Amino acid sequence: MVKWSDATHFTNLTISITDADGNDTGLTMTFMPGEIGEGDEFRLQVVPGQYMGDSGQIEFNNNMFSRVNTNVTGQSLFEDTQFFEKLYQLKNALQYGNNLEIQDSLGHLSGLQTNIQDMVVSTGMALNRLEITKHNLGLLTENVLENIQNIMKVDVVDILTRAGMAENALNASVAALSKVFPQGLLSYI
Repeated sequence: MVKWSDATHFTNLTISITDADGNDTGLTMTFMPGEIGEGDEFRLQVVPGQYMGDSGQIEFNNNMFSRVNTNVTGQSLFEDTQFFEKLYQLKNALQYGNNLEIQDSLGHLSGLQTNIQDMVVSTGMALNRLEITKHNLGLLTENVLENIQNIMKVDVVDILTRAGMAENALNASVAALSKVFPQGLLSYI
């Protein structure tokens, strides 16, 4: 509860609300002339919170055909589950001693705790899949590099020597056949 006194002044009939430490809360109140005066009391009712972040997904390619989502958005965590509304309901129920609403709010928040734990497990599993994929890609890279090194280790001089020997043997065979069969195939046609 805030008590108005002549020590509090404002211009344009608007006042900024600060927290207990004097920090600006971003809230302002506007009064019409003659509505509030010295000694008057007013209450500022706190309303349920609202998620103000983005709804960005963080995704990575797991393979050529699938992407892995590695985060939970604040929208799905706070807004879609009515987290702030249930906290506000619990606050009011505690303030007014409404046992049924306290029980209902605590039950809902307990269910939210389970949902949040499930989201954490799901995110952990997705990150684990990415770690496995990263490990497998590392092994594949090692195998490809090893194969490239094996190809590069081929003795080029030995291969060229063998190819030259095979060519010489082929030429010798052709020469021997030409002495046995002096006429070519075209002479028979």
